[in-house]
Amino acid sequence: MHKFSQLIFLVFFVLKMNANNVDSNFITNQQQIEQLKDEVIAASFPDLKNAKFQFKEMHQKGYFFQTSSNLKKKTSSKRIYTIKINPEIYKLNCPMYALKAVIAHELCHAQDFYDKSVMYVVRKVVFHKSKYERSTDKCAIARSYGIGLIAYKNWIYKQLTPKQLAKKKKLYLTPEEVLEEIKRFRSTD
Repeated sequence: MHKFSQLIFLVFFVLKMNANNVDSNFITNQQQIEQLKDEVIAASFPDLKNAKFQFKEMHQKGYFFQTSSNLKKKTSSKRIYTIKINPEIYKLNCPMYALKAVIAHELCHAQDFYDKSVMYVVRKVVFHKSKYERSTDKCAIARSYGIGLIAYKNWIYKQLTPKQLAKKKKLYLTPEEVLEEIKRFRSTD
């Protein structure tokens, strides 16, 4: 029970920080995103330590990150993983710990491309997108990025139109669902 009360305190603290924009460490350029990616890989994705990543800009409303891999390379060691970034992220003061969590989510996609065939992942995205994205959120939660995911979701929800928000809530775990997953993971410790 003590772990649970600590978890609840931490969640409310993070949500309050997020609501007040207390975190003054905001990302302002792609190099900082690349540095965060390296930090998250070092801490949580040892298989991706030697993977090749490239970053590209994208301009898609309601989305700030997307990850893909080239379909031509059959082996994981030869693949290049692409993280697309919407440059609007640099203007909108997303907290650093929230960005680390969404980068962990994106790296879970890269890990899938690394572990599985590209066609397997493509089939999951095309035919089971919601289930796949929700399992990717769970991957990030399992690697201890759940609190940051809650902060990211609370932040991004403020950036979206009602239609975009409804779509996000359908495709990805909501902050409440993330909290339930965190509790579930903590109870198995």
